[in-house]
Amino acid sequence: MPDASQVQPVAFNCEGGLVLNKSTFMMQPGEALELENFEPDIEGGYRRISGFSKYVTAIVPQTSSSSEKVLMVATFGDVVLAARGTSIYSATPGG
Repeated sequence: MPDASQVQPVAFNCEGGLVLNKSTFMMQPGEALELENFEPDIEGGYRRISGFSKYVTAIVPQTSSSSEKVLMVATFGDVVLAARGTSIYSATPGG
């Protein structure tokens, strides 16, 4: 097991934001190459996403077996369409 006695934490501000147009060797501390659960902040940099809610809470019914996969999901106006097996189902946002 490696010796971690020489390892010390380093603090830096995360204010560079998501940078996709630079080489990783040219990036400054605080700039991110990949972000998960973060979004750009209107004041610069990035911020953590506070949370989300499901657009549709309905479950696509099974037609023949429990291992059947959902074949497609699409939105059309204010309706969400989903297909499983040989059937197409629709739901409204939140329902």
